[in-house]
Amino acid sequence: MDSVIVRDAATLILIRDSIAGVEVCMLKRNIRSDFVGGAFVFPGGRVDEDDIAIANSGLVRLDGKTPRLDLPERDDKVEFYVAAVRECFEEAGILIAKYMGTNKTVEFESQEIINKFQVYRNKLNSGEITFKEFLERENLYLPIGDIAYISHWITPVGPPKRYDTRFFVAAAPSDQVLMHDNFETVESVWIRPVDAFKLHEEGKFELIFPTIKNLEVLNMFKNSQEVLDFAINLETVPAIEPKLIEKDGQVMLLIPGDEGYE
Repeated sequence: MDSVIVRDAATLILIRDSIAGVEVCMLKRNIRSDFVGGAFVFPGGRVDEDDIAIANSGLVRLDGKTPRLDLPERDDKVEFYVAAVRECFEEAGILIAKYMGTNKTVEFESQEIINKFQVYRNKLNSGEITFKEFLERENLYLPIGDIAYISHWITPVGPPKRYDTRFFVAAAPSDQVLMHDNFETVESVWIRPVDAFKLHEEGKFELIFPTIKNLEVLNMFKNSQEVLDFAINLETVPAIEPKLIEKDGQVMLLIPGDEGYE
Protein backbone atom coordinates (compact mmCIF):
# COMPACT_ATOMS: atom_id res chain seq x y z
CA MET A 1 0.00 0.00 0.00
CA ASP A 2 1.28 3.48 -0.89
CA SER A 3 1.99 5.46 2.28
CA VAL A 4 2.61 8.79 0.52
CA ILE A 5 0.01 11.44 1.41
CA VAL A 6 -1.86 12.74 -1.64
CA ARG A 7 -2.18 16.51 -1.21
CA ASP A 8 -4.77 18.82 -2.77
CA ALA A 9 -3.34 21.19 -5.38
CA ALA A 10 -4.52 23.58 -8.08
CA THR A 11 -3.05 24.89 -11.33
CA LEU A 12 -4.08 27.86 -13.48
CA ILE A 13 -3.56 27.67 -17.24
CA LEU A 14 -3.35 31.30 -18.38
CA ILE A 15 -4.03 31.86 -22.07
CA ARG A 16 -3.98 34.79 -24.47
CA ASP A 17 -4.44 35.34 -28.20
CA SER A 18 -1.66 36.17 -30.63
CA ILE A 19 -1.60 36.53 -34.41
CA ALA A 20 -0.27 32.98 -34.62
CA GLY A 21 -2.91 31.52 -32.28
CA VAL A 22 -3.43 30.68 -28.61
CA GLU A 23 -0.44 31.21 -26.33
CA VAL A 24 -0.10 29.79 -22.84
CA CYS A 25 1.87 31.03 -19.83
CA MET A 26 4.60 28.58 -18.80
CA LEU A 27 7.19 28.75 -16.04
CA LYS A 28 10.42 26.81 -15.62
CA ARG A 29 10.74 25.24 -12.19
CA ASN A 30 13.98 25.83 -10.32
CA ILE A 31 16.30 22.88 -10.97
CA ARG A 32 16.75 22.63 -7.17
CA SER A 33 13.02 22.13 -6.65
CA ASP A 34 12.04 18.88 -4.97
CA PHE A 35 9.15 18.49 -7.44
CA VAL A 36 9.67 18.41 -11.25
CA GLY A 37 12.76 20.61 -11.04
CA GLY A 38 13.80 22.00 -14.44
CA ALA A 39 10.44 21.34 -16.11
CA PHE A 40 8.21 23.96 -17.72
CA VAL A 41 4.81 23.98 -16.02
CA PHE A 42 1.71 26.09 -15.50
CA PRO A 43 1.53 28.20 -12.30
CA GLY A 44 0.21 26.13 -9.41
CA GLY A 45 0.75 24.55 -6.03
CA ARG A 46 -0.81 23.16 -2.87
CA VAL A 47 -4.14 24.26 -1.44
CA ASP A 48 -3.60 25.78 2.02
CA GLU A 49 -5.66 26.88 5.02
CA ASP A 50 -5.75 30.50 3.84
CA ASP A 51 -7.36 29.39 0.57
CA ILE A 52 -10.11 27.69 2.56
CA ALA A 53 -10.63 30.84 4.65
CA ILE A 54 -10.94 32.95 1.49
CA ALA A 55 -13.33 30.44 -0.09
CA ASN A 56 -15.66 30.85 2.91
CA SER A 57 -15.52 34.66 2.90
CA GLY A 58 -16.96 37.51 0.88
CA LEU A 59 -13.71 37.75 -1.07
CA VAL A 60 -14.96 35.28 -3.69
CA ARG A 61 -17.80 35.84 -6.14
CA LEU A 62 -19.19 33.19 -8.43
CA ASP A 63 -21.03 35.64 -10.71
CA GLY A 64 -23.92 33.24 -11.11
CA LYS A 65 -21.73 30.24 -11.90
CA THR A 66 -21.35 27.17 -9.72
CA PRO A 67 -17.88 25.58 -9.58
CA ARG A 68 -17.90 22.00 -10.89
CA LEU A 69 -15.24 19.97 -9.17
CA ASP A 70 -17.00 16.61 -9.18
CA LEU A 71 -16.62 16.38 -5.41
CA PRO A 72 -20.18 15.68 -4.23
CA GLU A 73 -19.02 14.54 -0.79
CA ARG A 74 -17.18 17.77 -0.02
CA ASP A 75 -18.20 21.35 0.67
CA ASP A 76 -14.85 23.10 0.14
CA LYS A 77 -14.85 23.19 -3.65
CA VAL A 78 -14.06 26.89 -4.10
CA GLU A 79 -10.70 26.61 -2.32
CA PHE A 80 -9.17 25.01 -5.43
CA TYR A 81 -10.05 28.05 -7.54
CA VAL A 82 -8.60 30.32 -4.85
CA ALA A 83 -5.35 28.35 -4.68
CA ALA A 84 -4.99 28.48 -8.48
CA VAL A 85 -5.33 32.29 -8.51
CA ARG A 86 -3.00 32.76 -5.52
CA GLU A 87 -0.28 30.51 -6.91
CA CYS A 88 -0.48 32.27 -10.27
CA PHE A 89 0.11 35.66 -8.65
CA GLU A 90 2.92 34.35 -6.45
CA GLU A 91 4.74 32.46 -9.20
CA ALA A 92 3.90 34.35 -12.40
CA GLY A 93 3.00 37.84 -11.13
CA ILE A 94 -0.41 37.82 -12.85
CA LEU A 95 -3.52 38.38 -10.75
CA ILE A 96 -7.11 37.44 -11.66
CA ALA A 97 -9.04 39.83 -9.39
CA LYS A 98 -11.50 42.72 -9.40
CA TYR A 99 -12.07 45.76 -7.20
CA MET A 100 -14.99 45.70 -4.80
CA GLY A 101 -17.69 48.23 -5.65
CA THR A 102 -16.56 49.01 -9.20
CA ASN A 103 -16.06 45.38 -10.36
CA LYS A 104 -13.11 46.72 -12.37
CA THR A 105 -10.51 44.12 -13.34
CA VAL A 106 -7.08 44.67 -11.80
CA GLU A 107 -4.77 46.07 -14.45
CA PHE A 108 -1.21 47.36 -14.11
CA GLU A 109 -1.92 50.74 -15.65
CA SER A 110 1.07 52.62 -14.24
CA GLN A 111 4.51 52.00 -12.81
CA GLU A 112 3.18 53.03 -9.40
CA ILE A 113 0.57 50.24 -9.49
CA ILE A 114 3.13 47.74 -10.78
CA ASN A 115 5.50 48.60 -7.93
CA LYS A 116 2.75 48.38 -5.31
CA PHE A 117 1.61 44.93 -6.40
CA GLN A 118 5.21 43.72 -6.68
CA VAL A 119 5.75 44.68 -3.04
CA TYR A 120 2.65 42.67 -2.08
CA ARG A 121 3.86 39.73 -4.15
CA ASN A 122 7.26 39.79 -2.43
CA LYS A 123 5.58 39.87 0.99
CA LEU A 124 3.33 36.95 0.04
CA ASN A 125 6.28 34.88 -1.12
CA SER A 126 8.24 35.66 2.03
CA GLY A 127 5.28 34.86 4.29
CA GLU A 128 4.97 38.40 5.68
CA ILE A 129 1.27 38.59 4.79
CA THR A 130 -1.41 36.15 3.70
CA PHE A 131 -3.31 36.27 0.41
CA LYS A 132 -6.47 37.03 2.40
CA GLU A 133 -4.84 40.03 4.07
CA PHE A 134 -3.63 41.28 0.70
CA LEU A 135 -7.12 41.07 -0.85
CA GLU A 136 -8.68 42.84 2.14
CA ARG A 137 -6.13 45.66 2.15
CA GLU A 138 -6.62 46.35 -1.55
CA ASN A 139 -10.41 45.86 -1.46
CA LEU A 140 -10.28 43.06 -4.02
CA TYR A 141 -12.32 39.93 -4.70
CA LEU A 142 -11.72 36.86 -6.85
CA PRO A 143 -14.11 36.53 -9.84
CA ILE A 144 -14.37 32.74 -9.84
CA GLY A 145 -16.92 32.90 -12.64
CA ASP A 146 -14.13 34.02 -15.00
CA ILE A 147 -12.21 30.78 -14.42
CA ALA A 148 -13.14 27.42 -15.97
CA TYR A 149 -12.35 23.94 -14.66
CA ILE A 150 -10.68 21.90 -17.42
CA SER A 151 -8.94 18.77 -16.05
CA HIS A 152 -8.12 16.70 -12.97
CA TRP A 153 -4.88 14.74 -12.54
CA ILE A 154 -3.57 12.61 -9.67
CA THR A 155 0.13 11.80 -9.35
CA PRO A 156 0.65 8.05 -9.86
CA VAL A 157 1.79 5.74 -7.09
CA GLY A 158 5.58 5.69 -6.89
CA PRO A 159 6.96 9.26 -6.62
CA PRO A 160 7.84 10.56 -3.11
CA LYS A 161 5.35 13.41 -3.51
CA ARG A 162 1.81 12.99 -4.82
CA TYR A 163 -0.82 15.60 -5.65
CA ASP A 164 -4.54 15.57 -6.43
CA THR A 165 -4.57 18.52 -8.81
CA ARG A 166 -7.41 20.45 -10.42
CA PHE A 167 -6.46 22.38 -13.57
CA PHE A 168 -8.26 25.61 -14.42
CA VAL A 169 -8.08 27.93 -17.42
CA ALA A 170 -8.52 31.71 -17.63
CA ALA A 171 -7.79 34.55 -20.03
CA ALA A 172 -4.86 36.68 -18.89
CA PRO A 173 -5.61 40.35 -18.07
CA SER A 174 -4.41 42.43 -21.00
CA ASP A 175 -2.30 44.97 -19.08
CA GLN A 176 -0.41 42.65 -16.75
CA VAL A 177 3.11 41.43 -17.45
CA LEU A 178 4.30 37.87 -16.93
CA MET A 179 7.21 37.73 -14.49
CA HIS A 180 8.60 34.60 -12.78
CA ASP A 181 9.46 34.87 -9.07
CA ASN A 182 13.13 33.93 -9.60
CA PHE A 183 12.93 31.48 -6.73
CA GLU A 184 10.50 28.65 -7.36
CA THR A 185 10.38 29.62 -11.03
CA VAL A 186 13.44 30.82 -12.97
CA GLU A 187 12.09 31.45 -16.49
CA SER A 188 8.74 32.56 -17.88
CA VAL A 189 7.37 32.52 -21.40
CA TRP A 190 4.22 32.89 -23.49
CA ILE A 191 4.31 30.05 -25.99
CA ARG A 192 2.04 28.25 -28.45
CA PRO A 193 1.45 24.59 -27.55
CA VAL A 194 2.81 23.48 -30.94
CA ASP A 195 6.06 25.37 -30.28
CA ALA A 196 6.33 23.86 -26.80
CA PHE A 197 6.01 20.38 -28.34
CA LYS A 198 8.72 21.14 -30.92
CA LEU A 199 11.17 22.40 -28.30
CA HIS A 200 10.33 19.44 -26.08
CA GLU A 201 11.17 17.01 -28.88
CA GLU A 202 14.48 18.82 -29.36
CA GLY A 203 15.29 18.38 -25.66
CA LYS A 204 15.14 22.14 -24.97
CA PHE A 205 11.83 22.40 -23.12
CA GLU A 206 11.19 19.73 -20.49
CA LEU A 207 7.52 18.84 -20.01
CA ILE A 208 5.81 16.38 -17.69
CA PHE A 209 2.98 14.11 -18.76
CA PRO A 210 -0.08 16.03 -17.42
CA THR A 211 1.31 19.27 -18.89
CA ILE A 212 1.68 17.63 -22.30
CA LYS A 213 -1.88 16.29 -22.17
CA ASN A 214 -3.32 19.70 -21.26
CA LEU A 215 -1.28 21.37 -24.01
CA GLU A 216 -2.70 18.86 -26.48
CA VAL A 217 -6.19 20.07 -25.57
CA LEU A 218 -5.23 23.74 -25.97
CA ASN A 219 -3.68 22.95 -29.34
CA MET A 220 -7.12 21.96 -30.67
CA PHE A 221 -8.43 25.54 -30.63
CA LYS A 222 -7.88 28.69 -32.67
CA ASN A 223 -8.43 31.29 -29.94
CA SER A 224 -8.87 31.76 -26.19
CA GLN A 225 -12.65 31.98 -26.33
CA GLU A 226 -12.87 28.55 -27.98
CA VAL A 227 -10.76 27.10 -25.15
CA LEU A 228 -12.93 28.72 -22.46
CA ASP A 229 -16.15 27.63 -24.17
CA PHE A 230 -14.85 24.06 -24.32
CA ALA A 231 -14.02 24.03 -20.60
CA ILE A 232 -17.25 25.72 -19.54
CA ASN A 233 -19.34 23.19 -21.47
CA LEU A 234 -17.63 20.07 -20.14
CA GLU A 235 -20.31 17.92 -18.53
CA THR A 236 -17.80 15.99 -16.43
CA VAL A 237 -14.12 16.30 -15.59
CA PRO A 238 -12.88 12.79 -14.76
CA ALA A 239 -9.96 12.24 -12.42
CA ILE A 240 -7.01 10.75 -14.33
CA GLU A 241 -4.52 8.77 -12.26
CA PRO A 242 -1.72 7.38 -14.46
CA LYS A 243 0.06 4.15 -13.58
CA LEU A 244 3.80 3.51 -13.75
CA ILE A 245 4.71 0.12 -15.20
CA GLU A 246 7.99 -1.45 -16.27
CA LYS A 247 8.17 -3.12 -19.66
CA ASP A 248 11.29 -4.44 -21.39
CA GLY A 249 13.45 -2.61 -18.87
CA GLN A 250 11.75 0.74 -19.46
CA VAL A 251 9.33 2.62 -17.22
CA MET A 252 6.10 3.54 -18.99
CA LEU A 253 3.20 5.76 -17.98
CA LEU A 254 -0.32 4.55 -18.77
CA ILE A 255 -3.66 6.32 -18.41
CA PRO A 256 -7.19 4.90 -18.37
CA GLY A 257 -7.97 3.46 -21.80
CA ASP A 258 -4.37 2.44 -22.54
CA GLU A 259 -3.71 -1.27 -23.05
CA GLY A 260 -2.41 -2.76 -19.81
CA TYR A 261 -3.72 -0.02 -17.53
CA GLU A 262 -6.14 -2.31 -15.73
